[in-house]
Amino acid sequence: MPDLNRVLRKITRVTPSVFLLVLLWLVFTGSRDLRHKSVSGSGTEGTNWPFFRGEGSRGIAAGSEYPTDWNGTTGKNIEWKIIIPGVGKSSPVIWGDKLFLTSAEDGKCKVLCISKKDGEILWKYQVTRLAGEPEKLPEMDVEAGLAVSTSATNGKQVFSVFANGNLVCLDMDGNLIWSKNIGVPKSSYGYSSSLIIYENILIVQFDSNEKLSLMGFETGTGVLKFETQRTGRPVWSSPVLAEFDHKPVLIINGNPDVTGYDPVSGKKLWSVECMTGDVVPSVAVNRNFVYAVTDYAKLVAIKPGKEASIVWDDNTYTPDVSSPVAYEECLFVATGSGDVACYNQERGDTLWTRYLDCQFYASPVIAGKLLYLPDRSGVMHIVRAEKSFTLVGEPSLGESSDCTPAFSDKKIYIRSSKNLYCISKN
Repeated sequence: MPDLNRVLRKITRVTPSVFLLVLLWLVFTGSRDLRHKSVSGSGTEGTNWPFFRGEGSRGIAAGSEYPTDWNGTTGKNIEWKIIIPGVGKSSPVIWGDKLFLTSAEDGKCKVLCISKKDGEILWKYQVTRLAGEPEKLPEMDVEAGLAVSTSATNGKQVFSVFANGNLVCLDMDGNLIWSKNIGVPKSSYGYSSSLIIYENILIVQFDSNEKLSLMGFETGTGVLKFETQRTGRPVWSSPVLAEFDHKPVLIINGNPDVTGYDPVSGKKLWSVECMTGDVVPSVAVNRNFVYAVTDYAKLVAIKPGKEASIVWDDNTYTPDVSSPVAYEECLFVATGSGDVACYNQERGDTLWTRYLDCQFYASPVIAGKLLYLPDRSGVMHIVRAEKSFTLVGEPSLGESSDCTPAFSDKKIYIRSSKNLYCISKN
């Protein structure tokens, strides 16, 4: 934004027509800044958590004053706790006072709506008997299952997809709007890519041994607006929304290419070949770069655009499942072997590292200038999101969890292996 005082002083010395032009310019430049902060437009700051890893799937929570001390065993700062029927590794998404999860039980897929206030299950919807749904369940990793992909919501509808290819759109009261089977994604670990929404388009990243594509469906009708064929090998990452040069970009961490797409048309905008192996982490983004990583490969910083290129790379700390997160001058990664590293975003040198003797599968989240790092045992390692290491706390659920938490209205929602927790300061 320009220096407002300087502009106002000039306005007092110009004609009404010039004044109007300047006013329109101020509104336009201000709106561009707002669009950069929220390319998917989830609404109320600090309340809505619409996708996997929150707004844009970037791992940054709005709001502040989130809890840093709790105990799932004793109940300290646990506002409520409920058993989730069935199994699943999808993360919670939130809009207003409603929270959504997916689950599967005896091969049957379900969408659950839960009251954010008290944990009451408001409704369940069973997603079954869709045209094209396979009679036999697809092969899946024993730890994955049918309900791994995180849902997406825009406050009018909630969208969920399962490993058998069933895709469903419900209204906020659990009524069916549309559904379809998009094909069974066949791969070694099963299907896990989460959904995301841009404007009125539901975006589905489809990865299978038989086909790789990016699909865009009209949110209200389910009409397929585009399907872009992708090349390479199947991956288990999820799409991320960002904005560069005031233009929205959807980014996929693929194998071998990290690729940017137009989220409206599905057109490929740029691509950089840099990944190998089993690609699971999604990318991190800031205003200038895209950060992609996978284990046994490398961490790369990419300058996006027509001539996209690698700015720096490193292979010292490479997560196998957990996605990185970028905040201010720092890029944070947490590995499956227990290492946490803070990189300088611009140069790629490490500012600090710590070995925490645990495994990280869930993705870290920045909330209120703190870095929340959930490990597989259910311990949350909380450190300051700064260039030097400061441990704030290590509260525990008392049971395992591989799901990325959701942050809303100063509370944290965590799905464990069996339960869903609402954590507050009380």
